[in-house]
Amino acid sequence: MCLVCVVWILHRRQILKEIAEYQLNVLNAAEKAKILEAFLSNYNDGRKKTFFYAAVNLLELQDLQTALREFEHKPIWKH
Repeated sequence: MCLVCVVWILHRRQILKEIAEYQLNVLNAAEKAKILEAFLSNYNDGRKKTFFYAAVNLLELQDLQTALREFEHKPIWKH
């Protein structure tokens, strides 16, 4: 295989990898937006809005999903 072909194949793989990462980031952002909406509509007592915004921006999606499941089982968090 010629050197140009190898470089082109490697470049194409890199582009496909970047596209996949971008799509994952978009899906994660959409899911995080849903979780933020759930936090704000169900658990915000008027003083936790900044806390929930920070949590959604700083935590990984899996951690947020776990937190939301735990909140659903603890009625004390409901406002």
